[in-house]
Amino acid sequence: MDIRSLRTDDTNADEQELVPAGQKLILDPWSYDRSPGTEVVQHATRNLCFQANGVSLLKAGRKSFEFNGAHVSLNRAGDSQTFTVGNSVVRGISIDVPDAWLKKFSLCDLVTSDGVGIRDPDLVFLARRIYEESVCGDVFSPMVVDALMVELLVNFVRRINASKRVAPGWVQQIALAIRNDPSHPYKLEELSKLVGYHPVHIARTFREFTGKTVGEFVRCARLDLARALLVENRLSIAEIAQIAGFTDQSHLNRLFRRCFNLTPHEVRRMQSS
Repeated sequence: MDIRSLRTDDTNADEQELVPAGQKLILDPWSYDRSPGTEVVQHATRNLCFQANGVSLLKAGRKSFEFNGAHVSLNRAGDSQTFTVGNSVVRGISIDVPDAWLKKFSLCDLVTSDGVGIRDPDLVFLARRIYEESVCGDVFSPMVVDALMVELLVNFVRRINASKRVAPGWVQQIALAIRNDPSHPYKLEELSKLVGYHPVHIARTFREFTGKTVGEFVRCARLDLARALLVENRLSIAEIAQIAGFTDQSHLNRLFRRCFNLTPHEVRRMQSS
């Protein structure tokens, strides 16, 4: 699906400076409902893929990416990718990105045979808006998509560059503490005493290196723990919610559906199938 055919001539002048001239983004919203199953996909150009919901496994190059819920990945042209889904419909969008766009943001050399996969709240938000514009767009959608894509690629570069930097030891110390005991009710003041830095500095620097606030990091750690515990059929969902640090089963269900578009019961069924 190429919604660029709807492009109008009143594009903002500032946007024209950022958007490579004469280079069209090819948007292809997709829905994979032949599940469970596997499909091999290949793109002629570098490709940005956004998975909006569901659980899937993508093998690209030497690496495998397990996508639980929303995820953004940037993949090299010409490489075959094996896409496997479970017992649920998986929806998303593929965007063929011309080289001119990637060169504009110095991304060409960053896309290897392994691809680049990032699950970041800001990137997911921008990609979801592009997906929604492609599905329910109007005459202004091409301009909206261009602007969103510029913002997404800028954020992509920031996240990749941040990941190349070595996080300060105290950031790693906090991350390790959270992963080891995600159910603990962490407060910035407590973490400040733990590592000896001001809470404001902790909040800003931790997000810079992890892509998440401390609260978001704790939430993800709790969700990861809950998902791992779902393999233990002897534990009820309510017990898992308590162990992982959620208020109750309803709280766990709500966050699972928001993050993965699946309930814990559905994830448990997929893991046991």
